[in-house]
Formats: sequence, structure tokens, C-alpha cells
Amino acid sequence: MEIDDLIDIIGDEEIHQMAKFRKIFDLLPCGIEVLDEKGVVVVCNKADREIFGVDEDTFVGFNDFEDPNISEEILQEVNKGNAFNILLPYDFSKITYFSLYKDCIKYLSLRGIPLYTKHQTIKGYFVVIVDDTLYHQQHTILEDSFTKLQVAINTGNSIIWEYDVINNQVFIDPVLNNCKDNSLLQFITRISFQNKEKFYESIHPEDLARIRDYYLEPLLKGEISHYTTTYRRVFDDEVMWIRVNARGFKHDENKKPTKVIFYASDISQEVELENSLMNLEKESFQILNTIPDLIFVISKEYKFQKIFASGTKSKGLYLSEKETIGKSIDEIFDLEKALFFKENINQALEDNVEMEFDYSLLINGKLCFFKSRVSPLEDGNTMHIVRDITDKIVQQDEINRLNAIMDIILSNVPLVVSVKNASDNFKYVYFNSEAEHVMNKRAKDIIGKTDFELFPDQAWASEIRNKDLKAISKSYFSEYAVNYKDPSGKIRIVNALRTRVQSKNEVYVVAMLWDITEQHNNELELIKARESDRLKTNFLANISHEIRTPLNAIIGFASIVGEAYDEFERDYYLNIINENSNQLLKLIDDIIDLSSLEVDKFEFKMRSVELKEICWSVYNMFSQKTKPEVSFIFDDNILPSVFLDADSKRLHQVLSNLIDNAVKFTNKGCIRFGYEIQSEENTEKQFVRIYVEDTGIGIDKNYNHVLFDRFFKADNFTQGFGLGLPIAKKLTEEMGGELKFSSEIGSGSKFWIKIPILSNN
Repeated sequence: MEIDDLIDIIGDEEIHQMAKFRKIFDLLPCGIEVLDEKGVVVVCNKADREIFGVDEDTFVGFNDFEDPNISEEILQEVNKGNAFNILLPYDFSKITYFSLYKDCIKYLSLRGIPLYTKHQTIKGYFVVIVDDTLYHQQHTILEDSFTKLQVAINTGNSIIWEYDVINNQVFIDPVLNNCKDNSLLQFITRISFQNKEKFYESIHPEDLARIRDYYLEPLLKGEISHYTTTYRRVFDDEVMWIRVNARGFKHDENKKPTKVIFYASDISQEVELENSLMNLEKESFQILNTIPDLIFVISKEYKFQKIFASGTKSKGLYLSEKETIGKSIDEIFDLEKALFFKENINQALEDNVEMEFDYSLLINGKLCFFKSRVSPLEDGNTMHIVRDITDKIVQQDEINRLNAIMDIILSNVPLVVSVKNASDNFKYVYFNSEAEHVMNKRAKDIIGKTDFELFPDQAWASEIRNKDLKAISKSYFSEYAVNYKDPSGKIRIVNALRTRVQSKNEVYVVAMLWDITEQHNNELELIKARESDRLKTNFLANISHEIRTPLNAIIGFASIVGEAYDEFERDYYLNIINENSNQLLKLIDDIIDLSSLEVDKFEFKMRSVELKEICWSVYNMFSQKTKPEVSFIFDDNILPSVFLDADSKRLHQVLSNLIDNAVKFTNKGCIRFGYEIQSEENTEKQFVRIYVEDTGIGIDKNYNHVLFDRFFKADNFTQGFGLGLPIAKKLTEEMGGELKFSSEIGSGSKFWIKIPILSNN
């Protein structure tokens, strides 16, 4: 039966009698939905449910016209009573019903036809749905591939053309080769060759025989399958260099190609560049002979091949080209120096990197110093650049002597002293021994670096730079009892003074710091001791109140239980005594747990635990403890099985404490708990979010910062939270999780725990 015929039949029937067509619908490969006049689904077939990932009952009663994915275009046609036919991108992240599909988009072809009664009034709609997602994706991939091919062709000034061997015709696809800025395409268009003979005419005479006899004709005869070569094309005295890759395809019974595809690129600029490089090489030789350093090339056999500068350019080292070329290192230098040079040459060749090294030579009774740079060449030889640094070494020795004297003085001063060159990006040029101790770094690891290179915390480095700039602008900048963070992140308390020093054309910042950390810490310890005494006093006051309440009940009712008139009254008193005894016992257990946590003596048995089992255990424990007016709900429904790396007993204790507080402060409404799986942003890590929410009295936001304090009370007329919340928070954090909450006065509270999920589950 055709779908249009089915529509005609349905049009003659009442819309709510469509159930008798269900078996017919379920045989159709496309989705079928029958809607009433308001858009509510009356009937949907199996294929429709599979498209949307729903079960049989989900769509019954669902209003299609209120679906956020339904476009305004469809609704306009429906309001006009018209049929519609449209491709709809259906985003499952917008839906309000449960579906197997999450956060994905399907491309659905929707065809909707209004159904009329005998009186020609719209009674409903018949909708046919086809999932065209795969076709849409394949079409997108095809478009992307074609676009990439066009970009590749046009970017490289290339074209693709085809030669039909049988018909002797050349075809250039205008769609594929459509870039106006393609120089090769413009050139070929002017030549306008349509066959093989015209193609040969466009080739430069010097290249024609090679291309024809060694490449194209052998390819056409089936002697070779493809070739890659370069040649020149000529048109009106204009020459263009071409690199071409040709390949035959669609071969006949004699294995000769019936078609040939050519991929050609304009390489004129490459050829020009190659010629320029050859000219540049000639110029380089001239330049090398003018620089003040001694330059020579050593072969793989350690022999001098070229010398680009005469000995007059080096005050100490003289190498005559006539007496040196062709000789080995062993013949020019003594055994020890020759071995030293060979080791550095071998290292440079092995690592394929430039090597720099200093050495000295005794020349004419005078000790001379040189700096050499060895650069590996492609042919296995090495280039050496030698500079005479004798004068520099002598000057540096004098500077080092003066610096040593200054360093002895400054090293014995009980101050941190450092100097930065403000004219050279504030690089350190001096660091005394006390500064090394404070920075926990050796001076040689600091000299020549900036604060941004030394401190991982770039914000802190920026703050130091701002202080240096203030010292430069004001000539000095002083601070007292401020934090100073070393590169490892350790905080010290210092007094600091920065001074601007001008030296010729350079500006320096001299910084001096007094470490007062120990003095400051002694003051803090005194303050902490006083605060600790205050906290202990408050804790004892609160705990005495919490213990006194159940203890008074136990003592009071124990004293009158013997005077009870009947068994019912006696059981009532005993029940109160038992309940307060349990409350007192739990309070003592909480005190012990909290004390163990604070001194790190609490033992955790971390292992893989199944969350749903723990939740059911907690639910069963509290299911009979809530007030009659309060519903206790565990959102089990379709919760997945989740495994956590945790201590099952402690996780049970955390949930029990949260639910116990909810029971304590909820007099009507409901208490609900469950969990859900979530993912961290920009990562593949997942975590479980366990929640406990109630409709109780709520918590004023002004108490958010003290909610997890011991024995917190919102007012003097309600029971306090005891130790349950601080214990729950510490246990959660010890298991690698977080405990947070939100609440509003009169509207209840919600607590949730965030714990990572085991990665191998």
C-alpha cells in the first residue's frame, strides 16, 4: 500500500481511531505520527520511536507543535491549514522528553498533511518522518573534500586536466579549476590546446623531445604507469616552468590507458629562487672574505679545504692558505690540541648542531685565547669561525678580580643584595650569598635572567617589576613587613629598599631586603595561641550544651520510670531514655571522629565501591525515621551503576549525616536524594554528583561562611547541626571530593557531593 493511499484512508476516519492502523504503520520503514488538531501525538509507529530514541509510551500525549525544535516555518503552514515538506535539523539537547540520544543533531525530512473530516474541518495531521542524517553527513563530507581539493589546487598555482586518448581531446574542468588568481590556469587558457599535437606545440623546443620520447609516449603505450618531471611552456615569448605528475587510468585490453590525468604546478618562482641562491652563494664567498674572523672548512678526513680569511685578521693565529690547504689538523696543531678539535668536530657532526668552545694557544711565547664555532655542513664537512678574544679575556680577568673583592664584602653583609640592569629588560647582574639563601637558587642560575623567567607565578613577577619601576621613577622605593615569594612559592616576610643607580648610559636597580620572617612568625604564633584558647573555650561551651540536653532527658526520665502507672507509660519513658542515649552515643562518636580527622589519625580503606548499593543501604536506614508528613524519596529510577574509589563506610557516614540533618529540619514536604554523572569542562574526566535536598526550614545566606563550623545554630530556638556537617565535609575532602550546598530561608536546602569516577569503569 502506498503512503498517499494510506493518507486517503485515514482522512476518512476519526482521528482517535488510528490505533487500528498501528500494525500497518509498524511495517513502514519511515517514521509515522498521527496528531490531533492541537498537535498531540495519537499514534506513532516503531520506526518513529527508533528515530527519536523513545519507548512506546513516551510520545503518547506529547504535543509536537510545542517541541522547541519545530521551526516557525512549520507552525506557519499548520496555522494556515497547509501541508509542509521540510528538512529539519533536530537538536536532541533541546528536548523535554527522555531519549536515548543526548547532545546530538539529526537531520529529518518531515512531510505533514492535514486530515479533514467530512465537513472539511481539520481533525488532525498525518506526518511522515525520514532520517536523512547519514545522507546529510556524506553530502557535507563530499563538499568538504571538493573544497579542500580546490584550495590545494589554487593555493599552489596548480591545475588538473584530463586527456582522452581515444578521442584525442584535452579537457580542463572549469568547476575544479576556477581560481582567477591562478597564474598557471591563466597561462594554459591563453595557449588553449585541445589535443596532443597542440600540447606538443606549447612545450619549449629544448624540452620537447625529452617530454615526448621519454615520458608521454611511453605512458600512452603502457610502458610506464606514471611520471613526474619538469619542463617549460612557451606562449608569445613568455616562458613558464611547469612541474607535472601524469598518470594513466581506465586501461584497455592491451593495458594501454584510455585516459590520462595531469596535475601541473607553476614552479617558475622556485626556479628563479634556485638561480638566486646560486648567485647568493657566489656573493657569500665574497662576504666571508671581508669579515674580521678567521674562517675555514675542515673535511671529513680532518683536512683543511678552504680558508676564507688571511692570518692578518687574527692577531695571534696565522694560517697561510698556501701552507695550510690540504694539510690535516694533526700537521698544524700539537697532539693535545688536535685531539681537542677532533672531539668537538665529531660531537657537532653526531648531534648535527653548532658547537662553540674556547681554547688557548701558546704563540711566539705568548698565551692567546680564541673562541671557535663549528657548524656541520650537508656534505659531512665542518665550517669553523675563529675569533681572537685575548684582549677580552684580560679585561674580564680584571673585572672578575674587582667583582671578587666586592662579593667578599657583600657576602658578609646580613642583607639580601641584588642588582638588575633596567636598560637590559631588568636582568639580574649580581646576587650575593644571602640572596642565594632566600631565593633558594644559586647565583649562576639567576644572573642574566629576569623575574618573569625565575618566578612561575607571572602575576608575582609583574608585581616585582612594578616595584622596580617605582624605584626608577622615584629614585628609591621602600616597604616594611611585606610578603616576598621565592621561585618555589615559599613566602617570607621582609623589609625592602630599592634604589635607582645611573651608570653611563645604563640604569640599574639595587634591591636590599631584610628577612623578618622569624620575628613575624613569633608574633603570629602568639596570636594563634590566643585564638586557640578562645576556640577551645567556645567548643567546650557548645559541647557541654549538646551533651547536657540528652543527658538531662536520660537522668530525668530514668528517675520517674519506676513511678510509671502502667506498662505503656513505662515503655514511653524507656523509649525516650533509649533515644537520647543513642543521640549521646552518636555525639561522642562524632567528637572522636572529628578529633581523629584533625590529627590525621583517621584510617581510610579506599577501594572500588558501588554507589547504588551504598545509597540503598542509607535509604533503608532512614526510610522509617522521617516524620509522617515528610516523603523520603530515593531517585533510583534509571540510575546507572557507578564505581568510585572511596571508603564505603565513610561514604555511608557522609550521606547519613546529610540525610540526618534533612530529617531533623524538615517537618513537611519531602526529602529527596540521588546522584547523576557529569563531565568536567574541556576534559574527558567524569565525576558523580550525589545530592540531598529537602523542603525544610532552610538556612539564611548570612550563615553560609559558618555552616560547617562545629555545633552551628541559626538561632536559639532551633536545634543545632552538631558535628555532622564538619565531619561530612572533612571525610569527603579526604576521599578526594567536594561538599557544597545551597539554601533559602523557608524553601529548604540542597547539599551535594562531587567525587571522581574510576577511570577504568
